[in-house]
Amino acid sequence: MVSKDVRTPGKWLMKLSVIGLEGYKATMKERTLRCLLMFIIVSIPILPGDLIPIFAFLIVCLIDYMVLALSKSKQSLHDRLTHTLEVDARSSIVFKDEAEKENYMHLHPDLFPGYVDPKVQAENEHIAMLDSILDSSTIDRNREEARSITNFDEYEQMKDEEFNAALKRLAEQREQGRREGGAFRREKGSRKERRNP
Repeated sequence: MVSKDVRTPGKWLMKLSVIGLEGYKATMKERTLRCLLMFIIVSIPILPGDLIPIFAFLIVCLIDYMVLALSKSKQSLHDRLTHTLEVDARSSIVFKDEAEKENYMHLHPDLFPGYVDPKVQAENEHIAMLDSILDSSTIDRNREEARSITNFDEYEQMKDEEFNAALKRLAEQREQGRREGGAFRREKGSRKERRNP
């Protein structure tokens, strides 16, 4: 009596789920191997004999529990043999595969603080690459400026003046564009007036 996600009635009551070592749902092979191994362990007591099968069952259960208690990964012997883990189903999100996980993370980025969308990450890397490329037309000019620096404060003041001059030129170009645009509109209007006297 095992469900599709390898949950026996006991696991269902205790809200446990079985996953593969990669952290995704257990594969069909892992689920089948796990069920077969558990069936063999549970079948030991019904072997013919007086007390030997019962003692054998108890020894196997004790070894399985000792492996669970002493392992850092909290895997029992049958979990290690079948490459599976048991997790708390209430506090765990179990995905079928990497694509399902990426889709979920993309839809719920607030649940994964360290998650960066691969498309955004690729775009950021591309921008960083473009920013790291030196403009060959300005390399010589920057070298000459670096050689002529005697005082950093003077250099900073010079750069501020260049920046302010560039802003002033930009403002003048915008103003000139507005004037030319207005003159064009006036000329166009005056042409209409000439056509309709």
